[in-house]
Amino acid sequence: MSERSASAPSAHIRPPQRTLTQQVTRFGTRLMLQSFRVRMQVGAFVRPRHTLQRACDVFCMPGRRPPPGKASLPNASRTILESDGRRIAVYRHGSGAERPYALLSHGWGSDAGCFAPWIPSLDAAGYDVVAFDHVAHGGSDGRRSDLPTFVRTLAAVVERHGPPAVVIGHSLGASAAAIALARGLPVERAILLAPSADLGAAIRRFNDALGLREDFADRMIDEFEVRGIPVRSLHARAYAPAIANPGLVFHDAHDRHIPYAEGRSLSELWPGASFVPTQGLGHVRILSDPSVIETACTYLNAGVPEGRA
Repeated sequence: MSERSASAPSAHIRPPQRTLTQQVTRFGTRLMLQSFRVRMQVGAFVRPRHTLQRACDVFCMPGRRPPPGKASLPNASRTILESDGRRIAVYRHGSGAERPYALLSHGWGSDAGCFAPWIPSLDAAGYDVVAFDHVAHGGSDGRRSDLPTFVRTLAAVVERHGPPAVVIGHSLGASAAAIALARGLPVERAILLAPSADLGAAIRRFNDALGLREDFADRMIDEFEVRGIPVRSLHARAYAPAIANPGLVFHDAHDRHIPYAEGRSLSELWPGASFVPTQGLGHVRILSDPSVIETACTYLNAGVPEGRA
C-alpha cells in the first residue's frame, strides 16, 4: 500500500445556515430517534426476542425514499433490471459509442444521484457511466437491504452491461465493490470512498447509538448469521487480501459515520491499493469534493498512481 494526499477545503468555511423548516424537521427527527431508543431499551428487558428481531429489521431499513417514479439521475437513460426478484433502476450516461464505462455503487441511504458531480469529469476522461439504485434505495424495489444484497445487485448490473473499466463505490457501496472484487468481479481498477471494512463493527455502532448493552450486539450478529448474513466473514481481513485489482481508497480523518481506521485497514490488507487520506470532508462531502474527483480521474488517466512502480 502506498499513500497519496488530496487537498481539503479550508476549515474556516462555515456550512450554510439551515432554514426554519429544516430546523423543525431536524428537531422532529431527533425526537423520533430518542423515542425509538427508549422503546428499544425497555423492550430489550421486557420482550428481548421481539426487540432483537426488530433491531435487526431496522438495521436493514435505509429510511427515506424519493417520490415514486423520480429518477435518481434524471439526465441519464433509465432501464430496469431484475435481481433477486426485485426491479433495480439502472442509469446510463454517455455518448453511446464504444467507450469504456465506470460502474458507480452508492452507499447506504443514498442513490445513484449522489455521483452526479462525477459525471462531467468521467465523461472528459473518456468514460461512460452506469449507475444504479441498490435494493430498497432510490427507484429500486424493496424496503430492506443488506451488504450481501448490495454485492449481488452490483454483480447483476455487471452481468447485464459487461465488464466495467473501473468501479467507484462510496460507503457500503464501496464495501460491496471490494467484496465483489475479491470474488473476481471483471474490472480493471477500483476507487473506493469511505468504505466500511467490518460489518460487525457497524452493528456495534448501531447498538451503541441505541444505548443497548454490549451483549445485545453479539446477539444481533448471531441473529444475522441465522438469517444467512455471514457477518463474521464480511470483514476486510477475510476478503481484501484476495483482491487482485489495483485501486485507490479515499477516507477522511473526520468521518463520523465510518471510522477512518476502517478505510486505512482495508487499503493495508488490499495488495494493490493506494491510500488517499483527506481532511475536513467527513463521510458525505468526500463524494462531491472537486479535489477528490480530480485525484481519482488523474489516476484513471495515468493508469498507475503516484508512489507505485
